[in-house]
Amino acid sequence: MTSDRLRCAVRMETTARSRGSVGATLVPTAYEPNYEYPLIVGFHGRGGNEMQAIRWLERISDRNYVGYCPRGHVPLERAGRFGWSDQSREGRGTKPAFGNGSVGDRFRMMISSQIDDPTIAGEFAVLDQIRVLGEEIAIHPNRIYLFGVGEGASMAYRLALSYPDRFAGVIAIQGWLPNDISYLTRFHESRRLKFLALHGAWDESLPLNETRRQIDRLRDAGLDVAFQTYPCEGQPVAPMFDDINTWLMSQFRSTVG
Repeated sequence: MTSDRLRCAVRMETTARSRGSVGATLVPTAYEPNYEYPLIVGFHGRGGNEMQAIRWLERISDRNYVGYCPRGHVPLERAGRFGWSDQSREGRGTKPAFGNGSVGDRFRMMISSQIDDPTIAGEFAVLDQIRVLGEEIAIHPNRIYLFGVGEGASMAYRLALSYPDRFAGVIAIQGWLPNDISYLTRFHESRRLKFLALHGAWDESLPLNETRRQIDRLRDAGLDVAFQTYPCEGQPVAPMFDDINTWLMSQFRSTVG
């Protein structure tokens, strides 16, 4: 991986959080500034970082896509390891109690609650960085895909289903749907998205049957989901990356056609 293709520790300020967000950007080999490239936004797994996700994106293709990989907003105990959610928040429900104050007070409390939620803050930061990246690199606005592994795949699902007008599709490896129901509100609009779900059949942390049930939920809602299993455990393997590149190129051909 050459230094001119990788720009690490991209810092930015967002309206969602006062402190900067960190990520890495991957520029294609033989980059053509006048060509609008597809963009893959890669979300690392829990306990990983942006460099883990960048290496995955490079394995998909080193010349077909621009890649951007943000760092999770939740630092874990081990240095250099991050997550996308505060697991201590799980099970608390999706609606915080805002009391009986004035409308203005309740609105401010709601905004404060969302900004403090690392998952929502991560969503805002990624959306803002996509905008910033589009000002620096030629990005095709209708070819922005979200890619994730494990908890990163859950983040990709959440972001795409929450903002279906901003993305073309989702690529999820060993992924699961978000626990809350807020992402269900735009399912009708989400039918324009394309989904590719890949799963290791021997993964004990996320049983295959559970993944199949979640895929069925998406399909029952009218979403276009391609699903493929592999004889492996939880970590991504080479055939997955080959299939991802093939699937992406087929999406571009169908769009042109």
